[in-house]
Amino acid sequence: MNDSELIEAWRGGDGVAGETLLARHFTALYRFFGNKVQQGVEDLIQDTMLALVRQRDAFRGDSSFRSYLFAVARNVLYRNLRTRRRRPDPAPLEEEPIMELAESPSEVIGRNRAETLLLRALRRIPLEQQILVELHYWERMTTAELAVAMAVPVGTVKSRLRAARKRLEKAMAELESDPAQLKSTLDNLDRWAASVRDAVSASAPPSHTNSGEVTR
Repeated sequence: MNDSELIEAWRGGDGVAGETLLARHFTALYRFFGNKVQQGVEDLIQDTMLALVRQRDAFRGDSSFRSYLFAVARNVLYRNLRTRRRRPDPAPLEEEPIMELAESPSEVIGRNRAETLLLRALRRIPLEQQILVELHYWERMTTAELAVAMAVPVGTVKSRLRAARKRLEKAMAELESDPAQLKSTLDNLDRWAASVRDAVSASAPPSHTNSGEVTR
């Protein structure tokens, strides 16, 4: 069954369909949260699952389920970060890098220099740009899907993605002292982004979150 069929079955009270749907996207949710917070990743996944249960009739099939899922996950992340902000009177949440908002992962899981550089740079750009870049490069979301996930018009996505890429390249240049290494990484950004995606995915635990309780 595809996602649309699963969510329809879930709406009809089929808890197994809900578990299947959520297990199918567990690793993607782990990637989403795992590169932004040090602890509580599975709690955030659980919160996303609960939000999907509470809001499951809000999904009308006008967009892909995946774009709807990440829109919910983004809202869950933002709610969590608002309770953990370190400074009084801070800048808007979406304009700050995750390293300023929370204890981002202390262990950079890059398997080589390029992966480590990319992961470190992602955590140093504004959070909204980090999310946009990761959804584009890791999840291969279309412009229409990104618009839903980021809650912006379709026409805004491309310009914001270009700006995010420039900001990422600047962060990488500030972190990497070897011009040859920097050029190699930037010239093959798509490949390295895919490689980092695989590294983050490999760190995900089995999908043992208790989805049965939240899908009924």
